[in-house]
Order: sequence, then C-alpha cells, then structure tokens
Amino acid sequence: MIIPFFIKLFKERKRKSKLRRKIISDGGDYADSVKNIANSIAKSKLLYRELIVKVHPDKFLDDKKHVANELASRITKSKRNYNDLMNLKVEIDEFIANN
Repeated sequence: MIIPFFIKLFKERKRKSKLRRKIISDGGDYADSVKNIANSIAKSKLLYRELIVKVHPDKFLDDKKHVANELASRITKSKRNYNDLMNLKVEIDEFIANN
C-alpha cells in the first residue's frame, strides 16, 4: 500500500523538477511561469469571456470592425494564457476609449 504512494510521489517530484529546469534553461523566471499557469487555470476563462464580449466585431461600425475582428482573433489565440489576456485587456480598453 505504501510503496505505490512513494512511487507516485517520486514521479511527481521528478516531473516538477524537469519542468523547472526547462523553464530556467529557456531564460524564464520559474515563479512567474508557475503563477501564470495557476492564473490561466483559475481565471483565464472568465477574462476571456469578458474580453470577447467587449470587442465583438458586431458591436462596431465598418471602420472599427476590422480592428475589433483582429483583437477578437488575438483573444481567441490567447484563450488559455492569462498574462497575454491581461495585456490584451489594456489594448482593448484603449481601443474602446478611442471610440
């Protein structure tokens, strides 16, 4: 009973260590990457919905519709990345303020 638990624990630690080494070797900050992963799991879905509603192309006239369509496609590409969505939120707020 106890042996499978320790095997599972060892594999989990090994997986986390491998991920940490990969992030550090890519030149990234491990703490920021882990924070982004956690936020992406917990918060990205709600933020995605909020942003896609704000910038839906049908809300804008012809001259702004093209920009709104581009922003909507970028939001969809970043659907599961919280940091990218937060950066897009700033752009969207500026875009809406200029309307």
